[in-house]
Amino acid sequence: MTCGMAESLREPAVQGSFYPENPKELSATIDALLSKIPAHRIDAKVPVLIVPHAGYVYSGSTAAHVYRSLMGSSFETVVLIGPSHHVDIEGASIWTSGAWKTPLGVVHVDETLAQAIAAEGPSFRASLRAHVKEHSLEVQVPFIQRALPAAKIVPIVLNDPSEVLCKKLAASIVKNIGDRKVIIIASTDLSHFHTGPAAKVIDGRTLGFISKLDTEGLRRAMAEGKAELCGGAAVLTALEIAKSLKLNESEIFNYTHSGEVTGDDSRVVGYAAVSFYQGTAAGLDSRDKKELLALARQTVETHAISGEEASFSSSDPDLNAKRAAFVTLKKDGQLRGCIGTFSADRPLYETVQRMALSSASEDPRFAPVTAGELKDLKYEISVLSESRRVGDASAIDYPRQGVILKQGHRSGVFLPKVALETGWTKEEFLSELCSQKAELPADCWKDSRTEITVFDAEDFSE
Repeated sequence: MTCGMAESLREPAVQGSFYPENPKELSATIDALLSKIPAHRIDAKVPVLIVPHAGYVYSGSTAAHVYRSLMGSSFETVVLIGPSHHVDIEGASIWTSGAWKTPLGVVHVDETLAQAIAAEGPSFRASLRAHVKEHSLEVQVPFIQRALPAAKIVPIVLNDPSEVLCKKLAASIVKNIGDRKVIIIASTDLSHFHTGPAAKVIDGRTLGFISKLDTEGLRRAMAEGKAELCGGAAVLTALEIAKSLKLNESEIFNYTHSGEVTGDDSRVVGYAAVSFYQGTAAGLDSRDKKELLALARQTVETHAISGEEASFSSSDPDLNAKRAAFVTLKKDGQLRGCIGTFSADRPLYETVQRMALSSASEDPRFAPVTAGELKDLKYEISVLSESRRVGDASAIDYPRQGVILKQGHRSGVFLPKVALETGWTKEEFLSELCSQKAELPADCWKDSRTEITVFDAEDFSE
């Protein structure tokens, strides 16, 4: 049987086990999961997302992070890519016609898109038997019905993580999307049947490769047993799609494992919800940088001399873009003040003004800058990318990325330039960040309770 199967209705295979069979109970379960998640903004014309596929009691709260981000949007089709757990297949199997049924009703297949993708080559014509009992895609459909009730689906399963197949399938999907309002969802769980602490280490490494869109590293780590994904081929295909669409940034919405649900840490399965989007590069030319440095200096000097705030406005779109930034003051080569924000809620020029003024007058480590010091000050500015959570320290691109560590109520941050200025090793950098900035034990970066967030920065100075 080929992918051209005529008008087929796929019956649910795992209702009553992976999710409730009763329609009212299923709707209530999904709505309760979604209601606990704050809204996420989708910043891509064609979002690429990763979701888990275990029973709702285990991974439903993680999957809900992805589907909450889709509620109220106008996406028309969801391309679902997942593994075949029960049937060995060569190539990819694409369900190209008819509909899929759940207790909530039927979801129609986007036949035009599905058949266009399938027509790209014989490797997409595997037996549809792989779909009939498979849960990896089925468990996504009720969520889709609640979050995007009018959407159609294109179900695809594959197991071969080879570069040739994943790139070919990704290229076919991207080629045929056209102007459709499409979402790409890769369905996978992470590590299987390790202890909770061991799972966090393995999954942190895996998510590090994923968050950097490092398909080569992920494929190699999977082959060596250093990364685990039951939907590895689906994820690798999704990463290739993300790269083709220039979705160069990622966000880990949520990570957990089954032990955190059951209380049994002895043999757990890991789950993550991840999104990919097109990051906003700083995009500042030499004129922009010169103007921002002059603005920082003018702001500090005006306040130190008169107590007033310098007046400034700009029509430059780069300076009006909402960006996060740090401003650093140095005197005779030594730090004299450094304050910044990770909130990109103001025009960049206004952020620089505010941070310059705060660095000069509000840094608790120093007395306010006086008029007599002005001639000796040098100014540095760091314009930041959006920050993103990573699984563990192995995912930090050192020394290119800055790092935020947080454990409980304590946190600390180092900009990327700290690594370059000190010459520290990665381990020294993280240990100093723990002890010096977060006032935590020097090895807190190894602690699974510590949240690690990374960001990029464009640094420039006078």
